[in-house]
Amino acid sequence: KDSSMVQNPITKIWENDPFLNKLIDSVVTRNLSYKLEYQQIQIAKQQFVMGASFLKPFTSLQFNPNLRKFGKYTMDGVGNYDTQFSPNISSAMKIPETLPDFPIGLQTNWEIDIWGKLTARKKAQALRYMSTEEGYKWLKTQLVAKTAIYYGELVALDRELDILNSNIEIQRKAVELVKIQKEAGVVNEMAVLQLEAQLENSRAQVSPLQSEIIAIENEIKLLLNDRNTVIKRTLMPIDTDFSKEYRSIHLDYLSQRSDVKQAQLNLEAQIYDKESARLALKPSLVFSNFLGVQSFQPAYLFQLPASLSYQLM
Repeated sequence: KDSSMVQNPITKIWENDPFLNKLIDSVVTRNLSYKLEYQQIQIAKQQFVMGASFLKPFTSLQFNPNLRKFGKYTMDGVGNYDTQFSPNISSAMKIPETLPDFPIGLQTNWEIDIWGKLTARKKAQALRYMSTEEGYKWLKTQLVAKTAIYYGELVALDRELDILNSNIEIQRKAVELVKIQKEAGVVNEMAVLQLEAQLENSRAQVSPLQSEIIAIENEIKLLLNDRNTVIKRTLMPIDTDFSKEYRSIHLDYLSQRSDVKQAQLNLEAQIYDKESARLALKPSLVFSNFLGVQSFQPAYLFQLPASLSYQLM
């Protein structure tokens, strides 16, 4: 279906307003919540990549030097001591009492997904990544909508203030005129007092209206994360019939809203999280292999094939 029907009410009114377009661009660029949401997407993306890698063999470079001393009355201690008197070893092969060890090589670990635990975890992280993208879209929609609403209110309040100031000027001239008529004896004091009361009532409405304008400007500055920004706006009148434009919007468009999609994706991700947690209680099958060189003396570490070391399965 054509989603342009939803956009018509806004685009028809504001598409030619450069001040609003520039303001929306500034809000999207400067807003802190929008920047934080973008970082959440990057985090979710990396978690998804990490989750996908769990299904593949993981290889890392290992270098774990260590120093060990076996107790005298242990199997290793007795065996190493007895080996020193063997005629089958050279002086370089004699094991020192304090035994250094220098293993260097590639360590590979591969967990076989026999129960589907890793697949469920991968699906959950993929859905969560998609959810953050929908949340990012929804936040942008909200920022644009709030900015447009505040902007429209400012334009309306500016127009209302202009009308009020025009009425005050008309009422002020009417008071001056009725005072002249009173001096001429055409009207009495009551007419003068009545017009003066209307003038003061109009003047009293100016301050609350200005305060409301400042409050809305501050809301926009909060979105912009800049308290010193001057909010420029157009002076064009607002006379569009919104009720006529919104008649073309159908309820089934609600399913296309980003916040609805985000909630649905989060729910599906939690279902897979639950499944992964349940399967984590079952036994795991992990293949762990090592291939490298090992020696208790650095001088003999790379004398192949004597220093070759490996561990399979």
